[in-house]
Amino acid sequence: MAGDDMSANVAELVEAEFGIVVAVNLKRFKSNREWEAYNNMSFYEFFLHRMEASTGKEPKTVEQLLGELDISKAQLTAWLKRAMEEGKLKKTKAPVRYAWLAPDTDVSQVWATL
Repeated sequence: MAGDDMSANVAELVEAEFGIVVAVNLKRFKSNREWEAYNNMSFYEFFLHRMEASTGKEPKTVEQLLGELDISKAQLTAWLKRAMEEGKLKKTKAPVRYAWLAPDTDVSQVWATL
């Protein structure tokens, strides 16, 4: 099956590049197009998906995000800054937390809930 071949190829590439073994469940993908999008996703794009899932309903602190994402603080800081510059995340003050902004989110509504 083509999907199993793609899964094996991706797993081999990740293992060769990063020294980790991964398993990809292709049954979660509805189409080859969806698989291709996932397969071609950058680490930053994957980070954005994780941030949307993690902070879409409630803002999170840096410490919470570090625990969930298992990346270095320097990398998290760089990607948080980029996501804020792109208008995908909003940073709150006292305490500092990060919240996902949906594409059609009215920023004033977000601030009213924080």
